[in-house]
Amino acid sequence: MRIFAINTVARADNAPGRIMTQIAKAASRQGHEVMVAYGRGLPPKGIASTRIGGTMNVLWHTMRSRLDDAEGLASMGATLRLIKEITEFKPDIVHLHNLHGHYINYLHLFDFLNCERIPVVWTLHDCWAYTGHCAYYAANGCYNWKTGCEKCEFFKEYPKSICCNSAQNFELKKKRFTNAHIVAVSQWLGKEIEQSFLRDLPLTVIPNGIDAFSFRPTDSIRDNKLTIVGVANNWEPRKNFDFFVNLAKRLPEALINIVGNASWTQKRNSGSNIKFLGRITNPSQLSGIYTNADVYINASREETFGMTTIEAMACGTPVIVNNTTALPEVVTSDTGLIVDIDNIESVVHSIDSITNSHINYHETCRNHVITHYSRKRMTDQYIDLYHTILNKK
Repeated sequence: MRIFAINTVARADNAPGRIMTQIAKAASRQGHEVMVAYGRGLPPKGIASTRIGGTMNVLWHTMRSRLDDAEGLASMGATLRLIKEITEFKPDIVHLHNLHGHYINYLHLFDFLNCERIPVVWTLHDCWAYTGHCAYYAANGCYNWKTGCEKCEFFKEYPKSICCNSAQNFELKKKRFTNAHIVAVSQWLGKEIEQSFLRDLPLTVIPNGIDAFSFRPTDSIRDNKLTIVGVANNWEPRKNFDFFVNLAKRLPEALINIVGNASWTQKRNSGSNIKFLGRITNPSQLSGIYTNADVYINASREETFGMTTIEAMACGTPVIVNNTTALPEVVTSDTGLIVDIDNIESVVHSIDSITNSHINYHETCRNHVITHYSRKRMTDQYIDLYHTILNKK
């Protein structure tokens, strides 16, 4: 089997890029021929790869996206060169991941894939594929994508633009995205897709998986102080950093470790019991931070999966998650609690319940991840899906 995979990036510190590379390497170990294509950053290690375009292509596409709300509509030359590479590789299946990120022209790509009738698997890591603009919408309470994305109110959110072209974008996507087997990374996302213009395409839910060897309990060096951790790549509004500011005021004796890029304003307005650790991508370092925490809290307003939640559980740390979108799916009664994150007293009560529980979270959390969210389980499901699709061809 010959597999051609495409994503914005291929690096390990980006969840979709890491997942694409993990699937590719697993397929390669089984004897399949794999090529990975990416638009930005460094090439993956240990797998054949090609870059789509170059830095100038990304910059030009970014400008088009900013000025004309044209995400996915530039990069024509880079995409035509990619199509030539796909043609020469002669894949049995093309596996798409994120097609936003200022690097590829989805009109040319899908015209080619539809014309050549190449089987396509498309993993949706967010919601961009079926909206006229947004990659996320639930936190804003916007469901215009069900009817046509007229006059988007949120065009200044990623992918940012100074104008709104959401209605045309919606129609372009609706006409092109007709040949793919969709994979949702959560049940919540799958149910959203079933209400979108992608509803008639075949759909499979395959939860994300992690390397439970890289994320595992470390030797813990802890004092008696209650330690809470929150993790995000960037503390954008959707990630709800303000929650931790409020929690720090409510629990002044607790230590709250914050991992990820925070703004100067966020740091300035935080209490002395919030410690900013910066962005950390090394799994060993992250494992130590997760392990040393009494509880991990995912306060996000919207997630299509919640990768950091299972990273924490893989390290034996119980979790508290906001009762919204896909976050509750990965939590069970013996791995953590689901709360209304806006009810600070409910959160404090949940922290107290966990820290005084007789449940052996160290064991139950890790076993839950190994059983349901391992890297091997995920990659096996994808490779099985490839075979199923090709056997029906």
